[in-house]
Amino acid sequence: MTPAGISKRSLPPTPDSEQRWPTQGQPLEDDDLRARIAAVTEPVGAGGPFAFADAEHALDRAFERISEALQTPECGRAALQRHAASLRAVALLQRELSQADLAHRTRAFARVQEALARMRSVTSVSRMIDLIPAEICRCGFSRAILSRVELSDWVPESVHVNGDADWAAEILRVGREQRRRLDHLLLETEMVRRRAPMLVQDAQREPHVHRPLADVTATHSYVAAPLMPEGRVIGFLHADDYLYPREVDEFDRDLLWMLAEGFGYAYERTALIERQRSLRARVMEMTASIGQVVGEVDGSEVEIARIERDTANAVRSAAAPLIAPESRLYTVLTRREIEIAQLMAEGNTNARIARELVIAEGTVKTHVSQILRKLRASNRAEAVSKYTKLAAAGDALRGP
Repeated sequence: MTPAGISKRSLPPTPDSEQRWPTQGQPLEDDDLRARIAAVTEPVGAGGPFAFADAEHALDRAFERISEALQTPECGRAALQRHAASLRAVALLQRELSQADLAHRTRAFARVQEALARMRSVTSVSRMIDLIPAEICRCGFSRAILSRVELSDWVPESVHVNGDADWAAEILRVGREQRRRLDHLLLETEMVRRRAPMLVQDAQREPHVHRPLADVTATHSYVAAPLMPEGRVIGFLHADDYLYPREVDEFDRDLLWMLAEGFGYAYERTALIERQRSLRARVMEMTASIGQVVGEVDGSEVEIARIERDTANAVRSAAAPLIAPESRLYTVLTRREIEIAQLMAEGNTNARIARELVIAEGTVKTHVSQILRKLRASNRAEAVSKYTKLAAAGDALRGP
């Protein structure tokens, strides 16, 4: 039955409840090696290979059946020679298959390292989220989903399907519209608890899968791994090889686990770089603002100094007819200090001066200190004496 929502799409046939995909596990893509293994195993009814595991089992069965044939009493000399040659051929193929399997795994690990290297060059978290599913598919899968854990909900974030962007968008839509809570009814909840990857071998009959996603993807077997860059699960990776089609196996599970761990570190690094970049921009913005304010303050100080200078000049010009320019008293003391000096000359104490001028006694003391300093007097009496002389000189200049 075609999954809901994708009725117009041509899909590989979904196996029924009693049948699995013809290929189990990692595919044996060396056609020459497959043909030579089939030539040895099919004559003895051991079956032809589709994947590494199938080929290994076929060679094991062939070896057992040929060995049994060698032990039959009716086996003649010619048959013995033929069976012995077949055993040698099986042994050689077993060794060659083992080497091919090792080379395949090495290539798979190299693809993982290349994918992680590409992710380390990404400096945007949002860009990394978009790219990760495609990188997973470059490592031996045909479909991949990246999800995040939001509070206790499982929410798909990005999807990639080799050669079918529309199907990827549809899977993403269904996953987002029908998000599932991570409770005891979901297999992924156990993955969060154990912080370990998992292999689901029959998703269509498994009651604890995300059923809307299982329906829209029509997946039969898939692998999943948690993303936990800081020790806690923040999301999931899911992948299968539906378009091949083949059943995923333990090697696929471990491969995705490697990718999840690597992507977790790359994600953490990218998130730190992005936060650092944001903080740097904020600091630069604050620094620029501070520089602008300091510049405005400096400019204001210059303007204030100019205004004060112009004001002083204007005041002196306006007061010239009223105050003799030769009088030093008004250039030495302020108007308030002259008032206080006059009261000091009249013999008033600080307290009486404060009451007279209606100011605090502490303020009077401050003014007295300023008067002593400006008149270069060592005590109150000397200050009064110098004030009196300056005042008298000014009166003399102004005349009767």
